[in-house]
Amino acid sequence: MENRNIQERRLKTFNGLVALVLIIAVLVLSIALFICGAVALDEGNYAGAIALVASAFLFIASLISFNGLKVLKPNEAL
Repeated sequence: MENRNIQERRLKTFNGLVALVLIIAVLVLSIALFICGAVALDEGNYAGAIALVASAFLFIASLISFNGLKVLKPNEAL
C-alpha cells in the first residue's frame, strides 16, 4: 500500500452577511434595470433591449446565488 502524505487545508470562505447584502443589491439593481430598460424601449431607444436582457441575466444569477448561502448552527461543519 502506498504511503500518501495528506495535509488538511483550511477552507477559505466569504463572509455570509456581506454576500447576502451583495446578492440583495444585485437583485434590486436587476429590477431597477428592468424598469429603466422597459421605459427606454417604450420611448424607441433600442438600447433598452440590452438592459432588459442584462436585467434578466442578473435576476437569474442572484436567485441562483441565494442557493449558495448556508446557515451553520454552532459546532456544525461544512
